[in-house]
Amino acid sequence: MKEGWRYFISKPIFIGLSFILLIITIFPQLLAWYLQIGKWFVYSYQDEGFNFLEPNFVNILFSYRKGLFVYTPITLLGIAGLIIMLLKKRYYEFFTWLAFFLFLTYILSSWWCWYYGGSYGLRAYVDFYCVLFIPFAVLLNFSNKPVRLLVIAASCFFIVLTTIQIYQYKEFILQWSGMDKERYWKVFLKTDDTYKGLFWKKIFDKETLELKDSSASANFIIPKNENKAVVSMYSSNIKNFNSVSLVEMICENEFEEKPMPKIEFIVKDSVSNETLYKNNKPLYHFKNSKTRNKGFYFYEIPRADNNPVLIYVKAFTSEKELVLKNVKLNFYSKK
Repeated sequence: MKEGWRYFISKPIFIGLSFILLIITIFPQLLAWYLQIGKWFVYSYQDEGFNFLEPNFVNILFSYRKGLFVYTPITLLGIAGLIIMLLKKRYYEFFTWLAFFLFLTYILSSWWCWYYGGSYGLRAYVDFYCVLFIPFAVLLNFSNKPVRLLVIAASCFFIVLTTIQIYQYKEFILQWSGMDKERYWKVFLKTDDTYKGLFWKKIFDKETLELKDSSASANFIIPKNENKAVVSMYSSNIKNFNSVSLVEMICENEFEEKPMPKIEFIVKDSVSNETLYKNNKPLYHFKNSKTRNKGFYFYEIPRADNNPVLIYVKAFTSEKELVLKNVKLNFYSKK
């Protein structure tokens, strides 16, 4: 370790050039600020900042919400690389890397929004991936053949896992900033349509809504491999429909993940037959975590103009018949 510091200090030209390159890198941004508003430095994150007394150290590394090791698991192999550094008595590399990583993590986890908004994984680490993989390179370089093959196999698994999770993020299977343990394992490695948008369901506080009208409850049995309209009504039969902006569909069912019946909610102009709103979701998305067999879904519909509209709900089944009980529509306006 002493030799490492001695080597570093013995290279003043290298240190000087590094400092000059640093200035060259940041100077264009400083100059742009000065030319635009007359100041060399502008803090663009007004009313946002760090809380260095309460860093989210564990969350930023291990949480299901955005943990580095959860959504970029290949970085875990770097920990094994640190062990190799110790075994090889490469103390300078070990302590400098560990100090950098701990300091970086402390800074990043102290930001008021430690999960850094909607993104796949912990995006704040992306600029530092090259440094994070130094222990990984050490692991490959100093391991024997069996260990190296094991590391490569683990890397391939983590790459496949990350690729699937990136697809889940893209297809709205993963919630961009609201994942937790239950949600993570519920959709783990799942990519079919049943789970797309499952965690994006909007729930409204009914105290902020005003009920305008409701349809009568009804029961339906839809045979397998068929589709059937379970609700069909004109806006002229709905009280104060011109002020309605939200429709809630309520029903009772077992809400099984498979097979995957779907519910299609459509609003059409009754004169031009133009589709004004359409939403097609798996019935599984109606499931309510608070009640076992009662589910709901909210639809934010456009305000109606002078023409009456037709509202209808269709159910689509696959290889199993569908039983829907107490199907009902509630029509709301926002207070």
